[in-house]
Amino acid sequence: MTDPQLPKGLGTGELNFPFDEVCRHAEALATAGALVFQKYSCEECHARLTMEERNTFYTQGSCDQCGHITDIRATGCNFLLVWLAPAEEDTSDQETGRR
Repeated sequence: MTDPQLPKGLGTGELNFPFDEVCRHAEALATAGALVFQKYSCEECHARLTMEERNTFYTQGSCDQCGHITDIRATGCNFLLVWLAPAEEDTSDQETGRR
């Protein structure tokens, strides 16, 4: 897999980035086989939240802690990436059971 270019500012301590930019990067990663979960901050209580549905990005989110509905398109978001490495090929010797 080639590394998609990450959003400008990644690693600077910022938690949220422009919605469309994040979705573009997340889609490229999901297409390459990753599991991507949307993250955002509640604009009312600032709780950090993660959506349960993988590889899906929403424009609004309801805070589990205070109930506020955040306009994610306006406030931005990020994602949690789960990359599952391919299983190693079994190189055991079938006759002896040794590797």
